[in-house]
Amino acid sequence: MQAPLPENEPARLQALHDYGILDTAAEAEFDDFTLLAAQICGAPVALISLIDTDRQWFKSRLGLNVSETPRDQAFCAYALHQPDVFTVPDATADGRFADNPLVTGDPNIRFYAGAPLITEEGQALGTLCVIDRVPRTLTPEQQAALQALSRQVIARLELRRQLAERTRIERERATSAALKDAILQSALDCIVTINQQGCVVEWNPAAARTFGHPLEEAIGQDLAELIIPPALRSAHRRGLAHYLATGEGPVLNQRSETCALHADGSEFPVELAIVPIFTGAETLFTATLRDISERKQAEAALTQAHEELQRERDLLETRVRERTEELSEALQEHHNVMETVPDILFRLDMSGRLVQWNRKMETVTGLTPQELQDRPALDFFELVEQEKIAQAITQAFQTGSVEWKVACEDRKAFRLFISSAVCRCGIPLAR
Repeated sequence: MQAPLPENEPARLQALHDYGILDTAAEAEFDDFTLLAAQICGAPVALISLIDTDRQWFKSRLGLNVSETPRDQAFCAYALHQPDVFTVPDATADGRFADNPLVTGDPNIRFYAGAPLITEEGQALGTLCVIDRVPRTLTPEQQAALQALSRQVIARLELRRQLAERTRIERERATSAALKDAILQSALDCIVTINQQGCVVEWNPAAARTFGHPLEEAIGQDLAELIIPPALRSAHRRGLAHYLATGEGPVLNQRSETCALHADGSEFPVELAIVPIFTGAETLFTATLRDISERKQAEAALTQAHEELQRERDLLETRVRERTEELSEALQEHHNVMETVPDILFRLDMSGRLVQWNRKMETVTGLTPQELQDRPALDFFELVEQEKIAQAITQAFQTGSVEWKVACEDRKAFRLFISSAVCRCGIPLAR
């Protein structure tokens, strides 16, 4: 018959697993408990049995060759349900165990007594038990001794867990310290830590390179005297004292820019961020600093380039404005000149189309400005003359000017003077 599960079985199993004891190697401290239990109770078999999900596993065993058995065969599974020693005087006469393989076969259990291993939280993990191959009982003194030993087993399990936890914490601390040291050693930024007195307690290689002070020279020194320019030292000390007195630090937990002092006495710009670190015993302050000299030089060069570019732009705009005004005046002057000439005067683009003309042209042709705009100049000449005129225009663009006698649409003869600067039809000539 299988023992019923405790009501708190999930929590009990979790507590057991939290001890990290299952499937560990034999330990003399636990073997001493089974030896004492066997001697006190005069039993050939003594076990420290831990009840897992589907097995009972023996942390220590005396007089038994197996390391575990199925849980449904475990006498100890019944012992979990009571705080006192669980006793079976004769297993063959007990209906719960008479057909148990551990009774009908090896190790031929007849007598069983188990003191539950109960934690401070009330979780029964298993038992310290003794077994005999003949029916028998324990004296009250033996039961009390077995129960006292079970409490010592729990105490040992708790101590073992605490030692394991301490080892884990120490290992994590060592790993964390190694990681911290690796970060400090490899960081490109300066990392400096000071105590409440303003003295350096941490100084990484980047700080040594940047400020020119080796580690052994910096540790224990007043930070103000080490890397803070004289003009800023009083403000630094006042700020430190103010924070320690009030907990207020306007420059903490943010980035700012300031000046720092090199070992050679020169000052240079740095980017700075300071954070307070609370250790319990005192407050430390860790500063991260970065030399920004190159960045400042680049910013200055960029500002200078921008200013020069703006000056050149302003100069160019001034020149364009002046040239525009000059061109406007020239065009107006040209227009005025065109209007005073008694001849027909017009200007062509490179394709031979009209782009400008005087009123004389509108009067003679009888065309409106809209009709004249972009009109080919050849339209005003006889077809037979158009090829010659076209050649004359091309020649004028190439050589500067040419004069030609041509016939217009009204069959009148004109002297045509063509220049790369101006085209003018002269006074009509006789046919």
